[in-house]
Amino acid sequence: RTQYILEEMKLGEHFDGTFFSCKLGYQKTDRGFFETILDQMIDVLPKEAMFWDDDEKNVQVARRLGIHAKHYKNFASFSAEMRSFLERT
Repeated sequence: RTQYILEEMKLGEHFDGTFFSCKLGYQKTDRGFFETILDQMIDVLPKEAMFWDDDEKNVQVARRLGIHAKHYKNFASFSAEMRSFLERT
């Protein structure tokens, strides 16, 4: 699945880094997943990181660590939220 996302969907071409639970050894419901990512993003504070997920449990774990985490419901709401966020920054 990771290979498909990165190579076939070509999402790896659009990001400086990618993080997959199968590679990190933690599920997203485990705070270690997000702690490992934050450790690897040396110059990024938790509040500067953005995380989207369709599972509210994963969003809550990220939020408890101070990450700007949002619940993905559909593309329309995602698109509107991102437009609003980018206009503020």
